[in-house]
Amino acid sequence: MMFSWRGGATGAACLLALLVRVAHVAHAGSVEMVDATQKFVKSTESTFDHMVVLEVFGAEETTLHWNDVIAGETVTMRLVHTSVDAQTKAGWLGLAISTGASGSTMDVGSDAMIGLISTKKVLKYNIKTQSEVTPHDDQTLIASNTQITQHAHDDGRFTTVLTFEKKLKDAPDDVPIQAKGKNTFLWAIGDASGALGMHTERGGVEINFETVADLASQGKEGAGGTSTDDDRVISDGEDIVDLDDTLPVLNPTCPSIEDGYDSMVKLTSGLSLHWSFVNGNKSVKMKAIYDGTGWVAIGVTPNGSMIGAEAVIGLPDEGTVQKYQLNDKSTSSVTPLEKGQDTLKGTSITQANGKTILQFEKILNESGELAIKAKGETLFMYAVGNTNTLSYHKHRGAVRMDLSKCGEDKKKTENLDGLYKQKNLWAAHGFCATVAWAILTPLAISTAWFRTLVPSSWIYIHVFSQVMSFSFTAIAVILAVTAMSLADNPRHFSHSHHWVGVLILILASFQVIGGFLRPSVDRRDPYDPEPEPRSNWYELPTSPRELWHMTHRGLGITLLVAGLWQLNNGLALFMENFRTKDSRSFLYVYVGLFACSLVALKMWILYDEYKATRGIEAVSLTMTQQSNANQRRGTGTSSTLNMNHSDMQGLVPVQFGNM
Repeated sequence: MMFSWRGGATGAACLLALLVRVAHVAHAGSVEMVDATQKFVKSTESTFDHMVVLEVFGAEETTLHWNDVIAGETVTMRLVHTSVDAQTKAGWLGLAISTGASGSTMDVGSDAMIGLISTKKVLKYNIKTQSEVTPHDDQTLIASNTQITQHAHDDGRFTTVLTFEKKLKDAPDDVPIQAKGKNTFLWAIGDASGALGMHTERGGVEINFETVADLASQGKEGAGGTSTDDDRVISDGEDIVDLDDTLPVLNPTCPSIEDGYDSMVKLTSGLSLHWSFVNGNKSVKMKAIYDGTGWVAIGVTPNGSMIGAEAVIGLPDEGTVQKYQLNDKSTSSVTPLEKGQDTLKGTSITQANGKTILQFEKILNESGELAIKAKGETLFMYAVGNTNTLSYHKHRGAVRMDLSKCGEDKKKTENLDGLYKQKNLWAAHGFCATVAWAILTPLAISTAWFRTLVPSSWIYIHVFSQVMSFSFTAIAVILAVTAMSLADNPRHFSHSHHWVGVLILILASFQVIGGFLRPSVDRRDPYDPEPEPRSNWYELPTSPRELWHMTHRGLGITLLVAGLWQLNNGLALFMENFRTKDSRSFLYVYVGLFACSLVALKMWILYDEYKATRGIEAVSLTMTQQSNANQRRGTGTSSTLNMNHSDMQGLVPVQFGNM
């Protein structure tokens, strides 16, 4: 992947010097490690669960905040640095996942998330060697929850915030984050110049996410920590900075993949929100889908804080969906609104197939309540629970959204750094692949399987279908290469879908060529006895023709399975990158119906053969009985038609004239 930042090669060299310096210092044992299990407290930021103070120098402070791991898949973290003045403010922040077993080393292979204030970008880097540090080819950080911001305070201080959400394991070569067990993170802060250069501060922290979550659920905090609700960093406080300035802005996608809803947004990797305006844009109909089981809450917050927010909460065990006032962070302070204010319609909270679905319709502007704007940004908060009853949340967050805007066009042109911009080309690619592997290839295999139905023409249909399938596959690959080449940052063969597609094309080439080069049928002397049939299907072939037939048939079935898998994977990629409705169910139904049709046809043929066999047996039995009867009458077994004298009466000799 080609990547450039302000400063070019100089910036890269500075970053390299920084990371190598951190690695050397870490190996020297001088990086101070903080044990988060011993020192964590409840986060002072409403969108995070836990925090630990990494470093304090007078009014200058560095803290790390994180949420509990979501269903064992992702984690959201925030590194916050507050400086004394403009001269000491951060120019960049970095948090690395170390592979070092000692707990204080950043070894080769470590991954680092670094955000630059000058570019407003947060990227994932890999330390390949101590002399080579490069951005990852696949920038897989979850964009909706990843950003770098900086805020000026009235007293001259500056707060810099690095936020990111990432999967525990993004790719095979990534350093994994352990949901269970100790993780070692190394942090660093750059100077106010904004260029990637020597750090001004750095350190390390060890976190066991499972242990911290268990202690927090029991109301316990780290042995060395104390609960705090002060306003040292961006928090629920009064005059430090409004939380809404730090909240990510999410652009809705149109249309929603849920029927009956116009727009949608992915709040997290496991929680999506869908909505439509109803009642003349005076109300909004919402549907929250959580990939897990637990209570679900969607609400409005005055400044991004949980305190003072109003939320619609669905409790599956009770089957209730109500509006609540969030007066404090404790569960006992979450109270239902008065009956007269509970104006929700169409409410439901259901669970099925491991998902929890909350649905409701709410009036946008209600007296005495926080309003949802029909146009303009509204501060939304969300949360999901560990259980079906109202208790400590598993995950929470807050975002800014304009419900009237649709971000589909932006998603089309900016997803994956412009990797998938050519929607029409990708659609044509999918069409050609579908024709090849959902229509032509099954047709080719089916005609060979049921050749007795069309004994004289099956070979022509079979060959034509195979050749056309290969042609459409080649066109699909050409379209994919062309579409990728037109991307802002082309990354050929950066996904398993790309490799599998090329492999299918190569194998299909061999299949077609092999079809035309098949060995001839073995010649046999007609006076030789018939060869004995195979007693087992797995016996090795005894002739070139048999070997070709086994290989051709096996490769054909393999290609069909691979092609259908590739179609399923391609539809998922298209839906993800262009925010279209999930059409994979149509593929599943089509494949199921086609398979059932083949089975039904085979059963009909077997039944027809059974009837024919029974008919032959009946004729044979009749002839045997007739022969036995003739023998009993003494007429022998001759097949000549015997007639007695009476039978010949009335017969007139035929007279032939002269020829």
